[in-house]
Amino acid sequence: MKLFHISHTDLDGYGCQYLTNLLYKNVTFFNTSYFDVDKNVNNIFKLILDKQNDKVLFLITDVNIDIKTENKINNFRNGNKNLNYDVQVIDHHKTGQDIADRNLDWYNLDTSKCATYLVGQWLLDNNPDINLSKKKYIKFIMEFIDSHDRWLEDHKYHHKANLVSGFIFNKIKYPTLFKDYEREHFFFFLKEAFKYFSNENSTIYDFENNQVILLLSYLEDKLDKNIFEDKNICYE
Repeated sequence: MKLFHISHTDLDGYGCQYLTNLLYKNVTFFNTSYFDVDKNVNNIFKLILDKQNDKVLFLITDVNIDIKTENKINNFRNGNKNLNYDVQVIDHHKTGQDIADRNLDWYNLDTSKCATYLVGQWLLDNNPDINLSKKKYIKFIMEFIDSHDRWLEDHKYHHKANLVSGFIFNKIKYPTLFKDYEREHFFFFLKEAFKYFSNENSTIYDFENNQVILLLSYLEDKLDKNIFEDKNICYE
């Protein structure tokens, strides 16, 4: 199966994609602002039409769609019933309530959790063969990101998740030099953060002290040695 996955550009958006990346191999990711969703949907419909012999799942997470995009999705589904294709929108923003009220079978809205939590639950429900250790890992990620995205200040993971989000989306500035590695590095960093903070005894202090080391360890085998060792290049 081929999976196309559009999601938002923050920790919750990438968290959704991190989870699908755990379970599916043939995935193409796109990230979008709220304002460019329709344009990205158009682009993916073109890609789906290029793969008419493949089974395709089109997943849209952590972003609203408007009426124009809703009609476009319905028209595409109704006009291409010969395709082995499905679409699912999974979101948590209350601005999507009007569309959710139409009870579309492909539109899933739940404002009580973050999108990563909802995607994780959707994956668990639709993949019953996931082993227990991976289920536990997925549930940890769901709770970890939910504590940040819904700003649950008293939650045990809240400050840890804030640290992870702040480093990835506020401190890392990708120069042209390694822009192509951006999403791959986000996933790498999230994997390391989840591995570290899944231990209840892990502290923010130790993780914070190793953030730049993590960044550089990822880049070491991807950049030319002369560039990697150049102390005049800023990596943070």
